[in-house]
Amino acid sequence: MSQLNDTIKQVISRQTLFSFATADSQGNINLIPIKFVFIENNTTLWIVDNFMEKTRHNLLDNPQAALNVIDPQIECAVQIKGRIQIETEGLRYTAMRQQVLSLQPSAPAKALLVMSIDTIYDCWPGKTIGQQLP
Repeated sequence: MSQLNDTIKQVISRQTLFSFATADSQGNINLIPIKFVFIENNTTLWIVDNFMEKTRHNLLDNPQAALNVIDPQIECAVQIKGRIQIETEGLRYTAMRQQVLSLQPSAPAKALLVMSIDTIYDCWPGKTIGQQLP
């Protein structure tokens, strides 16, 4: 299992737009832009469902997803793959909702997608591209 390192955490905290991919049970891929990703710890991310329809449907059929994190300024690009748990109530959901509404009061913040990180791959062009990170 891979873990977030300090560089990846820095990129996530600065990035304002992410690509988030899911697939349905037949393998049909859906890729969407998302705004809010928060770090719970080195192995868990919070992804905010504001307007997800196909994505939510896909995750109910197949809870695997991938997140692209990129910062050209520091030459860092990674793909984070993991399993998603959908939460619409509870402490984590409430904390996420408060955080999102403090940043963007008009955001629906319908659900919290909790990603348990399985693997992280280097995607920056060079000799380590495609390699799994520890």
